Amino acid sequence: MAKQKNNLMYTFFYTIFSIWPWRIVFGIGIGTLLGLSIGTRGMNTGGAVMLWIMLMFTGWWLAYFPAKLTTDFLKKALTK
Repeated sequence: MAKQKNNLMYTFFYTIFSIWPWRIVFGIGIGTLLGLSIGTRGMNTGGAVMLWIMLMFTGWWLAYFPAKLTTDFLKKALTK
């Protein structure tokens, strides 16, 4: 049997079945929502950037379970 080439569909399905892209997307979303709710008034640029980076990593960490549930759901729904 010939080996299948890596094509666009393979990359697409590998991406949606992997937990890492979902953690990144959910992490950016959670970090953005937290950042907008906290605000950066009274901070200089360096402090605001540091706050946003910390919130993005916190969101990435908190996004493990929603990302895991999303990948499990997609695997069950699309591999039937």
